[in-house]
Amino acid sequence: MRLTCTGHSPFEEGAPGAGWRKLYLIFLFVSMLFNSLSAQYKYDYTWVLGYDTNSSTPEGEGILMKFLDGEVTVDFLEKNMEMHTDNGTMSDEDGNLLFYTNGCFIANKEHEVMENGNGINPGNIHQSYCAHGYPMNLGVLNFPSPSNPDQYYMVHSKRYDQNPFFSDVLLYSLVDMSMDGGNGAVVQKNIPILEDTLWVGYLTAVKHANNKDWWIISAKGFSNEYYKILLNENGFEVADLQAIGDSLDWAAAGCQVIFSPDGAKYIWYDQIRNVQLFDFDRSTGEFSNPQQLFIADTVYFGGVAVSPDSRFLYVSNAIYLYQFDLQAPDIQASKVVIDTFDGFSSPFPA
Repeated sequence: MRLTCTGHSPFEEGAPGAGWRKLYLIFLFVSMLFNSLSAQYKYDYTWVLGYDTNSSTPEGEGILMKFLDGEVTVDFLEKNMEMHTDNGTMSDEDGNLLFYTNGCFIANKEHEVMENGNGINPGNIHQSYCAHGYPMNLGVLNFPSPSNPDQYYMVHSKRYDQNPFFSDVLLYSLVDMSMDGGNGAVVQKNIPILEDTLWVGYLTAVKHANNKDWWIISAKGFSNEYYKILLNENGFEVADLQAIGDSLDWAAAGCQVIFSPDGAKYIWYDQIRNVQLFDFDRSTGEFSNPQQLFIADTVYFGGVAVSPDSRFLYVSNAIYLYQFDLQAPDIQASKVVIDTFDGFSSPFPA
């Protein structure tokens, strides 16, 4: 799940309205989010969300969303994990919940700490923030292992101690679901993949053209360079660092990046440059044809999503929902406003 780009730093405690803005955008895009990690499997069809807003229920309020059988269900969930920013949920190929994380520890499907699942992203930030969840925007990706059907990789960004907009290392942990009676256990933890200055929020992935391996993309700080990491049956390989398009600077901090469901378009959004659009080759991992799209608004947060058929790009801010036709000869000229915020801000009681 990845939807929002907020104008405040995502790591500010108590940022006004931040949680409900995110929920608003989630439900705004809910009808287009049935595209899973691959066309035939449902690895991302269950989401666990939520954090503690009521001291009378110290276990933490939670939300369990399921996208199964053409329907969306939303249920209350009692859990012992707060998710203020970082989160990631993994389901099996049929959409059944396996585990989830807030970037600090991993919980199993019984909503208990998984065996060896504590101590994720260790260090000063973990010690300071993990009572409420790891302060990292869009910092977790989960993958089925290309070589073992019982195992799942969790790729996670560790925040740089001195600056909330950067990660200084990309890590992985490995979950084996055959252990602990099917509840799973972490068998490898906090293993470095890549050490460099990386932008927070610009971590995403797409299936390789062979439909088995994965391309993982992470943006290098203060540059127009993108790391491409290949996950295959041999593990992780840093395959390339490609320079293309505009450089990312402070305007990019904490924003959002996605692939279209067919993997042919790589898209990122920030408040200054609005939308950057690239073609992507799932066989070679090469970017090409950089384009810039504008929404001409000054509201300092928003998000992007793409329709399941990969044709329409949707860009939101606080007021408007825009649509672009990615198949149009002039994509910018295809921009239309398709909805306006009606003032309703909270699908759940505060």
